[in-house]
Amino acid sequence: MIAGLLIGYGLFMATSADILKLGIALTLVGVSHGILSLWGYRKFVGKGILSIK
Repeated sequence: MIAGLLIGYGLFMATSADILKLGIALTLVGVSHGILSLWGYRKFVGKGILSIK
């Protein structure tokens, strides 16, 4: 019973750590993608404004 609880707790800790790692990775990817798309968008809009003038 205690061994089962320990194994279950160990699995829970592993999965929560994996979820945390996955969350951090997704956050980093999302932030970097957001910065890149924002930079590309500003560059594109800047070019559009310059070409209109």
